[in-house]
Amino acid sequence: MIQSKNIENIYGFTCKRKNNFLNSSIQGAYKKQDTKIEQSNIKEFVIKTLIFLNEIDNIQSVKNGDETIGFGDVITDPNNYLNKELEFGDGTQLVLLQHEKGISVRTNNYSIFPSIHVDGEKETITLRRQEGKLKIKETKISFRNIKFPFHYVYEPNPDYDGIFNDFVLHNLSEIKPPSILSIQVKNTPCIISYRQYVGYIKTRSFLNLKVDDQGWFVHTFSEAEEDLPSGVDVFPDSYWVYHPRCDRIEHYLQFP
Repeated sequence: MIQSKNIENIYGFTCKRKNNFLNSSIQGAYKKQDTKIEQSNIKEFVIKTLIFLNEIDNIQSVKNGDETIGFGDVITDPNNYLNKELEFGDGTQLVLLQHEKGISVRTNNYSIFPSIHVDGEKETITLRRQEGKLKIKETKISFRNIKFPFHYVYEPNPDYDGIFNDFVLHNLSEIKPPSILSIQVKNTPCIISYRQYVGYIKTRSFLNLKVDDQGWFVHTFSEAEEDLPSGVDVFPDSYWVYHPRCDRIEHYLQFP
């Protein structure tokens, strides 16, 4: 646990309180978004052909179940591959998602960089190793199961200054389904701890998060020394989504 008060906190300020804190750009970073997507907002699918290219050694193909997709093969029915888990290399998953400018790529591996090029009705996805770090500006925390049986409540840490705890309380005080929760990514060495509740029952279990250039991630699980029931360690999956032109990268932390 970090004891120092004189550190740069998650909101980008030191422990010196500023008059414009509440009016700064972090206000409203926490948003609840409707999980329903209006079908009328999805435009006509424009991509007619899709090609995978590869610049990573020792990888020969992408797998779609028992089907092998070779690099350089022309896929003339890309619509049939949308929203399916394609396997690439050492268990890395690629999911193709419809985007208004083509096809986006979701991956569970931060070290893989899918470079996307769209030329009219043709899209080329080139798989490369990540060089350096890509700055993630926002993490979206969501739930596959809208009836997820646990929720998490932030508990302010007395080892960190009041402004840090205020930031988390105002931006992500509770992690609870079914909402999609969006929170800014600001690098911090602090551990951000949420106590687990099973329904209305308070447990002694904590989900401890941290934040770096990749976004919010699970650091550890821990238990307080209290006479309370023990909870369950639930490890969410991380995904990074790359859009056509690669001008926007989204990070998702998704609970089962």
